Amino acid sequence: MRQRLTERIGSHSGTHLHLEVVDAGGHGPDEDLVRTRRRIVDLLHSQHIRGPVLVIANRAHNNSSSCGPLVRLAFRYDTDYQSAFVNWRVSGMRADAERNRSAILAVAGRLICDDKRDNVSMDDIAAAAGVGKGTLFRRFTDREGLIRALFEDRTARAWAAVRDLAENKAVPPGERISAYVAAVFDLTAVELRPLMRALPDGCQTETWAPWRALLADLISEVDPDADAEFLALAIFAGMRPEITDTVSRQRHRDGVLALTARVIGIELGSVSR
Repeated sequence: MRQRLTERIGSHSGTHLHLEVVDAGGHGPDEDLVRTRRRIVDLLHSQHIRGPVLVIANRAHNNSSSCGPLVRLAFRYDTDYQSAFVNWRVSGMRADAERNRSAILAVAGRLICDDKRDNVSMDDIAAAAGVGKGTLFRRFTDREGLIRALFEDRTARAWAAVRDLAENKAVPPGERISAYVAAVFDLTAVELRPLMRALPDGCQTETWAPWRALLADLISEVDPDADAEFLALAIFAGMRPEITDTVSRQRHRDGVLALTARVIGIELGSVSR
């Protein structure tokens, strides 16, 4: 089961941490904790918070028949500048509700991302999923809510593989940067292009914060004196899917990789087309 949670962290207003908590419904809590801890560390890094992270998780009894087990999470992060302690109490979805939600997102993803159908409506998704249109509105509020949920689901699925690629220390950092940027381009400008175009803030959403932070970390490995955060932002801006409206996708991809190599001062890595 998966729950999305937003909490404010730090002392600055408007600073939030977005967390996906995975709960196996009482099975394998150690695996849950490992996954959750890794997610917290990644997201703290996206807020430029460094330092050791302590994560504590325990399950609580839930008397409500409409929800799964409750999970209490606490983490503490310490840096040279601040320390904080945050407690979360997260309620889960019913297992059948989560399955239905996943099935709807799978159908929507097939129609919008895989089949590349234009102007997919809520009626189209409801019919393909075998549910009433009212179910979609109750669960996602409107079409934008469904698109955003699908966007977050697809990026979350891709994150682990892309992160592992970027963190492979056996590969020189310049090559990892090229491979990472190519993978992000293929995700944003190809697979998720219909979703990015449908969301008004598709390229600016905080979903991309840990992705930009990871690229900034790679850039810092190559050039510790560079403004890595700005360069990462500039490279991500170059991957905006609407650029493909004026140039071919391959030219766009090659251009982004060439731009990355030039601004960072690395050899253009060999990446698959």
